[in-house]
Amino acid sequence: MNQHQHSASRNLFSQLMPGVVFFTLGALLFGGLGFALGIIFFGSEAANTFMSGESPSREALNAMRILQAGYAIGAFLLAGLAANRFLGFSNLNLLNFNPTPVQWALSFAIPVAALPAVMFLGWLNENIPFPSPVEHWREFLLAKDAEGIEMMMRLLAQNTGSDFIFNLLLIAVLPAIAEEFFFRGYLQRVLQGKWNIHLAVWITAAVFSLFHLQYSGFLPRLILGAALGYVFVWSKSLWPSIILHFINNAAAVVAVFYFGADMMSQDPAELAGDTSFFSSAFFSVVLTVFLLFAFYKSGMKLSTKKDSV
Repeated sequence: MNQHQHSASRNLFSQLMPGVVFFTLGALLFGGLGFALGIIFFGSEAANTFMSGESPSREALNAMRILQAGYAIGAFLLAGLAANRFLGFSNLNLLNFNPTPVQWALSFAIPVAALPAVMFLGWLNENIPFPSPVEHWREFLLAKDAEGIEMMMRLLAQNTGSDFIFNLLLIAVLPAIAEEFFFRGYLQRVLQGKWNIHLAVWITAAVFSLFHLQYSGFLPRLILGAALGYVFVWSKSLWPSIILHFINNAAAVVAVFYFGADMMSQDPAELAGDTSFFSSAFFSVVLTVFLLFAFYKSGMKLSTKKDSV
């Protein structure tokens, strides 16, 4: 029994290592390429301006966009595709159009229904109390998050339609495709082959959330990652996960474009009012769970029909 467990863990390690290697190579090569292209097209001053506390110029924003795009393409999309190819997994099968019509429709409805719940989870994450001896760690993590949010707000400093389109592509479209290929299309598939499906979904969700390096966003991204994982399992396709991921990210881009960056720094409970904030969050949770259950049942009906043929 011990030998079997040792062999299984070693086999799992050998399947995870390609992902680690391709992720590292992709991040270094394509992140570096994006950085170099940003300097070539927009000059070294553009990158320096963006990384400093100064108000970013259009050139600085464009240089940062190229860097972000290169990193996402190399570290996640190409790394996931390469790792799957190395292990003999099909990439093409991930993009099948097998989901039921109900699942296609719910892929758009679920993230919209979940928006108040996501805001509540973010608020809850920020307000989780730490024991007194380590309270300073909570303050430190929140301060780091504030720096990251400020950096993102600079990237979203947009006032034209073209800025909006570029940010939508960079922050919503590209991450939705690239991250889903890596986390659900590669990592979760590997873990599903070795562990219980639920464990594979939640471990992948935890890794997905940790990769974003944001304390205040860990809980909402954990739950989002789990929803993406189950949607992938129940539909047997990456498309519903990509759609759900895209709409979740696009909501932030749209909100900043129409309501301004200041709303991102406001406490959601104060923004919406305590009573309406918590009641809408409760309704959102109930509705989202119901829609996820409907998504699951629709997939089960399709599986039953196929098995009976």
